[in-house]
Amino acid sequence: MNQRRDHDYNEEARTYDATRGGDLRAIAAAEALHALLPAGVPVLDIGGGTGIVADFLVKLGHPTTVIDSSPEMIRMCESRGTVPTVLSDATAMPYENGSIDNAIMIWLLHIVDDPAPFITEVARVLKSGGRFITTVDKLMSNNPDHDRARTDAPELISRLCREVGFAEGPRSSFVGHGQRNDPLYQLAVFDRL
Repeated sequence: MNQRRDHDYNEEARTYDATRGGDLRAIAAAEALHALLPAGVPVLDIGGGTGIVADFLVKLGHPTTVIDSSPEMIRMCESRGTVPTVLSDATAMPYENGSIDNAIMIWLLHIVDDPAPFITEVARVLKSGGRFITTVDKLMSNNPDHDRARTDAPELISRLCREVGFAEGPRSSFVGHGQRNDPLYQLAVFDRL
């Protein structure tokens, strides 16, 4: 994903899960997503990194594929042996228009310079009636006093999603167990019209 803020996820891939709450945080995310996704319908985890959340989604009955632009993150995901992977930029995914049932972006939009191309691409690949779920306000969850621009601000993501034909669904949240201060992560839900 060539629009990520300056960070090397290839370098960080081997320690990423351990430094981000590990299984506890991933299980909490997967359980919250499970409650919002139709049972048994395939999910595309965009920017899914090591596949830790996708792995737990699979265990909950959601066939999940991870797409990520970091070769090392993809390698870590493949080492799990449970989740198919695609190495690709999230703003130019190798899928036909309207070919994806459901899509998630967990902890992605806060690290990009401009979320609009990511939202536009999700709208392109998602089927009519499909569901898109993303975390919003991630930095606020961890540090309400941060001073970085919020590229995942709920009002911004909602506006961008409405502009590309999404209807806003129910909001949800989950606790980032396994992390310092157990932050409360917000989930925004959108349905493709």
